[in-house]
Amino acid sequence: MEQQQPDFDVCVVGGGPAGGGLGSYLGKAGVKVVVLERDLFPRPHVGESLVPSSTRVFKDLDFMKVMEAEKFPHKFGAVWTSAAGKQEYNHGWEGLEHDVRADIRFEEREQPGVDQNYTYHVDRGRFDNLLLHHARRLGATVMTGAAVQGVDFSGQWPKVTFKMGPKTYDFTCKIVADASGRKTFLGNHLNAFSLSYSLGAAASAVDATIAASMGRNELPLAAASALWANARVLPTAPV
Repeated sequence: MEQQQPDFDVCVVGGGPAGGGLGSYLGKAGVKVVVLERDLFPRPHVGESLVPSSTRVFKDLDFMKVMEAEKFPHKFGAVWTSAAGKQEYNHGWEGLEHDVRADIRFEEREQPGVDQNYTYHVDRGRFDNLLLHHARRLGATVMTGAAVQGVDFSGQWPKVTFKMGPKTYDFTCKIVADASGRKTFLGNHLNAFSLSYSLGAAASAVDATIAASMGRNELPLAAASALWANARVLPTAPV
């Protein structure tokens, strides 16, 4: 009996920078991908200060020209100081004086794929919206105002259920990727958390990672490079 094909290769939950970026990579690779975002864009959000490594991603996705056209302020480095120059801590180490200032220029540290000495300070409402539209231009299906309600892994393919307004819809896919950020939708849904000691907080094992097994049908090789290197298949995924 011939297997029924899923509606999409990959479903990405969340349309922020992780979801927009992943949707862009996969769309560019020719993968049939859908991005589901609960909110209607543009919407306000914190996290305006980008890091230099984002340059490499923007170059991969041919998004640099969009960033420059939007005239986001260029950021050439960073400075940290304590309030009014006062000592704000006491480490108690003999022979080591406290410091109240630290600064760095981004060009001081070489990073592969980063060939400019600045990054950007963005309006996240504008930036997230631009990246999500870019994913659509590269071939991703993008749905905003689509609140994912659950994922059923019991069938041949994972089935994603979501609401748009008063109506409920569903479709199937080969892979579900959670890019919901701190909401960790699938982490809560599957109770799949691991403790991140470096962040001092509970981190989802599926944040912008593969949440469902490829099962019997592998994605094209081009898609494998688009799914980020830190992706992990959850132990609860069907095999």
